[in-house]
Amino acid sequence: MEVKKVEKQRNYSLDLLRVVAILMIIIFHICYKALVFDNLSGFNKLIVAFFLHFGEIGVNLFMLITGFFLYKSSSSKTPKIIRLIYDIWFYFILNIILCVVVKGSYIVALSTFFPTSLGYFWYITCYICILIFSPYLNLLIKNLEQKDHCKLLIISLIILSVIPTISGLAVGNVENGYIYSRFIWLIFLYFLGAYISKYQDIDRLLKNDREFFIKSNIFSVLITIVFIIIFKYLSTPFMPKIPMFYMWPPNSIVVFLMSLSLFMIFVKTNLTKKTKNIGFMERISEHTLGIYLLHDSPYNYLIFASFFTWFQGFSASKSLVFLIILLTVLVFIVGLIVSIIKKITADRLYQVVFDKIEQKFKASSTSFHL
Repeated sequence: MEVKKVEKQRNYSLDLLRVVAILMIIIFHICYKALVFDNLSGFNKLIVAFFLHFGEIGVNLFMLITGFFLYKSSSSKTPKIIRLIYDIWFYFILNIILCVVVKGSYIVALSTFFPTSLGYFWYITCYICILIFSPYLNLLIKNLEQKDHCKLLIISLIILSVIPTISGLAVGNVENGYIYSRFIWLIFLYFLGAYISKYQDIDRLLKNDREFFIKSNIFSVLITIVFIIIFKYLSTPFMPKIPMFYMWPPNSIVVFLMSLSLFMIFVKTNLTKKTKNIGFMERISEHTLGIYLLHDSPYNYLIFASFFTWFQGFSASKSLVFLIILLTVLVFIVGLIVSIIKKITADRLYQVVFDKIEQKFKASSTSFHL
């Protein structure tokens, strides 16, 4: 049975959620790439182990937002895919230029010409593929009855999350087995985001109020902390040593619960009135892609090698958490500034070129049919 469509006002809280998600991803990358976990002091290990869950929560949130909106779209995704490839190449070339400036050289290899397909920005590569498949995914979503859609999600969650979270204890990694992959997981989240968008007002679980999901999120955070402490001291002869951050992958049941409850908090917040502050946040949220591509460029580890060494000197410092937060804000601001500059310079040139090519293509297509 198809749910009756009701025109709803835009929920600006999801624009705010995009900003929250990119901040969580930045915190994760600082902890994951700029610090050596084994060199941290005891307290800092607990904090960083918790922060390491943030990156995949952010990833899950972005795909839930995508499914929430994109399943309704019937427009061509070709312009958006081309634009994403352009964005990847812009930041990839910028990263190479910075590498040459800082390190004095860059060796061109065959892999240099395939930043998209080789997954230098793995999430964007998966996102492009989901855009390509989205007309067929959306067709399936629109033709599924609620009961079947729900069953599909439950079965997928068991196969992709519950079982790997448990069986992963045998190998020390939640992302295990031949069935699971991050691409498949993102498709699951796409279907889940679409389900929430379609049935949030009639599903028994989703009908709960914002307070319910706030409590659920607090509960999932507490469970995460409990697992961190357990795995800190857990040591048995019949299983490998489990890292404190064992639950950090996107498909762990703990990260899934934190992601879903946080997403629902923002869905239930339902900001529909566009104030000046909301408009400002909406404009900032447009730059989250650029912030992601800049701060996670593949040669940053070379460009900032000296800084990473300096930063690791605070591994046992009481000020480490403050420095992580401060660095997160600085990375966000720099990424935002670069993205704004790109928008008013390179993006305008790109749009002019793209429009001319599109016009010529349409003209030649029209003459061909004539």
